[in-house]
Amino acid sequence: KANNINASKHLDITLKGSQGATDIGQRDDYATFLPGTVFKPRRRTRIMDLFRRKKVSRETVKYREENVVTRDAKFVIACATSTHTTKKTWVNRTVELAKIRDIVDICIDMLEDYDFVESEIRQLIEESVKLKADYELLLGTGTDATSMLSIETISSEFDPANVLAPFDEAFEKANLEQLADAMKAQITVFGQENAWMPDTLVMNFTDFVKYRNLKDANGNKLIHTLSDNVATIAGMQVVTSPIVASNTCYVFDSTRGEILDRQMLTVKTSYENKDNVEHETVTLVAVERLQFHVPIINRDAFMKCSD
Repeated sequence: KANNINASKHLDITLKGSQGATDIGQRDDYATFLPGTVFKPRRRTRIMDLFRRKKVSRETVKYREENVVTRDAKFVIACATSTHTTKKTWVNRTVELAKIRDIVDICIDMLEDYDFVESEIRQLIEESVKLKADYELLLGTGTDATSMLSIETISSEFDPANVLAPFDEAFEKANLEQLADAMKAQITVFGQENAWMPDTLVMNFTDFVKYRNLKDANGNKLIHTLSDNVATIAGMQVVTSPIVASNTCYVFDSTRGEILDRQMLTVKTSYENKDNVEHETVTLVAVERLQFHVPIINRDAFMKCSD
């Protein structure tokens, strides 16, 4: 209402209603939704990436190795006769491919109503297969013919007292670098300093950090053969993975192994699996067919240290 408008030049107004933010029931319904999904941590398939891939077209692969080799060259005098037993035999080996599969059912309504569901479920199932292959490649038991051959099963255990290349008590206050170098040396010696040249050290990241922060007796940090770009120990690239148990490591010549690739990872969609129609679901099936191949002769190029 107005009181003596002409005298005071002042106007008072009584409001009949007031709107505030609390009048909107669920204000966060009107929020800006950031695109994308924040994913939980997942490891990289570092072990699988260490080996070259070779395309194959059958479920089994055969290869040939030397079996028994005898070299019997001799010195002779002038035209004297000599006898020799130089000879070799061969053996054929068979490799069977392994298959890795994962399956997920999804409600069709979810696919139609939420545009991010299908792509993320596909990504999930692909990662599941890749991570399984990576794990089995390093740590699998490889007990069945159709299982994946693993680095764990073919690696010999490091023995510092091995008579062919003994290193027991060889180093005073030995650290990881001396261990890795001794393992590398044994593999090199076993390969006649010609067949195998170890180039890779696989270990736990925590062990690696402890190593690179070693200090001398005066408390000074030791600078070994580490690089800011590519970490190396004893001239070998360092590859870390969370699937490697602490206090263990593997040393090997990565050129001696390869991934036989029969079928690259594929994801297929099926609407006819069991009761899909009844429940209006779709089945995603991820499949990869492959095998880790290391000829038996070359398996001495792989070594592990369990302690």
